[in-house]
Amino acid sequence: MDLGTIRSKLTKNEYKKPAEFARDMRLVWSNCKLYNQDGSDLYLLADDLAQKFEDRVKTMKLDVGPVSRADKSIPAPSLEEKIYFSQNIYKVAPKEMGAIVQLLEEQCPKALDKSSPDELDIVIDHIDNKTFRDLEKFVLEKVPEGSREPIATPRSSKKSRRPSSKKTKIEA
Repeated sequence: MDLGTIRSKLTKNEYKKPAEFARDMRLVWSNCKLYNQDGSDLYLLADDLAQKFEDRVKTMKLDVGPVSRADKSIPAPSLEEKIYFSQNIYKVAPKEMGAIVQLLEEQCPKALDKSSPDELDIVIDHIDNKTFRDLEKFVLEKVPEGSREPIATPRSSKKSRRPSSKKTKIEA
């Protein structure tokens, strides 16, 4: 996502809600900070512009923040679904990974473990049900069907390919 694309979407009236526009703007700032070194001019500029954007949004009193994730009607993901998700998230392009990180920062920041400067861990067990389902759908849309991992089956006679932990590591 870039500012040119946002401008194009604005002129074509492609945004149905202010929240869609705000999400794309936040993604631009997040991607800029993700792909530029911490402390660089571009990183600092993106950080400053992101703060100004959030300040302006607050003064407009528009409903552009993340939607509440307290919906209990959404089923919790099974262990097999979590494994399938963690295997396929590695196949998402870096551009889309930025969108995943942005979504988690907005809706489920406790799912991001930033303890290492070289990598970012996604703690799948800390993702709420709604956000997990949104991410699951996003990953399935972005990973070509032929390159997806097979769905794990709980009673398979084959050796399990489960990850050693419930964290998904993303190298920086």
